[in-house]
Amino acid sequence: MRPISVLNAEGRLFFTVYQEKMATFMRKNGFITQGVQKAFLESVPGCIEHTTLLSEAFRDAKERHRSICVAWIDIANAYGSMRHNFIQFALKWYHVPAQVRRLIWSYYEGLCARVCTNEWSTELFFIGIGVPQGCTASTINFDVGFQLILDLHSALLVGDKGYKIAFTRIIVSKPTYADDVGLVEKTAGDCQTSVTCFNEALDWSRTMKLKVPKCRSLAFRVFNPGVETHFTQVQSTRWSAYDPLLKVNGEPIKFIGPDEVPWFKYLGRNFQVDLRCDRTIAALTAKLKDWLLLVDRTLLTGPMKAWITNHHICSKLAWYLLVYDFSVTQANTWQALIQRYFRRWVGLAASSEASVLYRSNEHFGLNFKHLGDMLQRLQVVKWHIMKYSQDKTCRDLFQYRLARDKERHYGRGRKTSGCLQLEELECDAKIQDIIGNAQRGKTWPWVSQGSQDFY
Repeated sequence: MRPISVLNAEGRLFFTVYQEKMATFMRKNGFITQGVQKAFLESVPGCIEHTTLLSEAFRDAKERHRSICVAWIDIANAYGSMRHNFIQFALKWYHVPAQVRRLIWSYYEGLCARVCTNEWSTELFFIGIGVPQGCTASTINFDVGFQLILDLHSALLVGDKGYKIAFTRIIVSKPTYADDVGLVEKTAGDCQTSVTCFNEALDWSRTMKLKVPKCRSLAFRVFNPGVETHFTQVQSTRWSAYDPLLKVNGEPIKFIGPDEVPWFKYLGRNFQVDLRCDRTIAALTAKLKDWLLLVDRTLLTGPMKAWITNHHICSKLAWYLLVYDFSVTQANTWQALIQRYFRRWVGLAASSEASVLYRSNEHFGLNFKHLGDMLQRLQVVKWHIMKYSQDKTCRDLFQYRLARDKERHYGRGRKTSGCLQLEELECDAKIQDIIGNAQRGKTWPWVSQGSQDFY
């Protein structure tokens, strides 16, 4: 259990201003690498951008049968193991004014805490190490301190870094969100070098350490028949997943294949060992059935149950529809499960059209959400985020996907893509902005206001 600090409102407001100013200072001076660290920064949807980039790297490797290796790194007690002196060194390294450094030093050195329960409570004690979770200043202070680790890791690596998507300038190397780091390389040897360098950078901090049992790895390559290798092929296909045999100080990093659930959840998205989504779909389907059954067993009225499903369960599914590339057919399958309950809860006859559930109130409907429509809208939202991202790599990825989608490379069973729909909607909006609001009914632009009654 992680303790969350309860602080006064005035301090939260003050350090919120500090957090915004410090984040602006670090970004404008180029101290925080825009394409690497994306945590706690204003107007930066880091989870969506990182997972989209990493999934596109896997997609490129799978389509072209290229080698790729990823190591997901976990740091033991990352927030609680960052020393106050380390933060001061980082602030000075990035040329933060002395007055601000003194403010943070006196704040952290004089910070006291007390643990209270129903049965007992402790005396006040000083927090000698770490940044307190719950404090609005801790987010950017952690970013500043951890940026030293990321910079040192980049300095220790020699040569080309990361995985480059074919025929582009897009390189995915070290997607980071706070302390959640993914090290992406072309081969297992390069990934082992990257892991070793990252461990050396953490050792330099003296207090931050890798939690190896929670680290995971995933790699793919082509296995040619008759060619001996010390890697074990997992699938029967030539291009297959394998255990890259990564180690940290002699301790092996687990490959996600032998896990009880063969996937790794990174920033809200599951990456399976075979890069499919079938297990994720099965788990999500079971979860949806449990949610619907839980609501159905309550003593609420039918309309109340429908309201909870429409506003709560559908909203919980929105994140999955955003980060995964599910097909519309799959979304409609989930909607069919929900629709059965909707019909029973609102008392809709079996012979009635189901469209009355989803039509707007203006068209005499109940205005319920439809997962198929939600999926298409959220995919447009995702690629709108990528197109107008502050990170040039994300903008380049959008242009790359748009060019491929125009050539109909948007996957089996799909008739369109979020990129193409986004372009069509933006073109429609530009045309509408040019021509303005069109006249409706029998009011014509050449008819004067006084003679409209004639028509």
